[in-house]
Amino acid sequence: MHHELYAFNLNEHVLRTRFIDPYELGQPITWLGRTLPAGDIEHLHVRETEEPIDEDSVRSAYREFEAFESGTDVTNDWIVTAPGGRQSQAPPGDEAPGRVLELCRRFGSVVRQLQPYRSWLPSAASAPFQSRG
Repeated sequence: MHHELYAFNLNEHVLRTRFIDPYELGQPITWLGRTLPAGDIEHLHVRETEEPIDEDSVRSAYREFEAFESGTDVTNDWIVTAPGGRQSQAPPGDEAPGRVLELCRRFGSVVRQLQPYRSWLPSAASAPFQSRG
């Protein structure tokens, strides 16, 4: 099934976080209340225009494709992998050390937040939580 989703006048941060990163990580892309499931995304095209697009008039006239085509194709400046390719390029377990470190940094805070609820735990686990942080 062929789905299209157009976004205009994006700054670099929005383009990266809302489109490029999800595309490269194999995640769904959501924009203007529409979500393209990750498995349905075959390609992503990026174009740049000299002037901002009048998005309201373009959308009201159903001329998104024409407005998009009026820009210069800069896709190769942004897209460097297939959909979901970034996650498959990472060595197995490559992100695990970072996740463990992040959990360790937050452990003291989590322990303090759970302390009032320790009476809800089974008796074997009802000893007070302790942390070094």
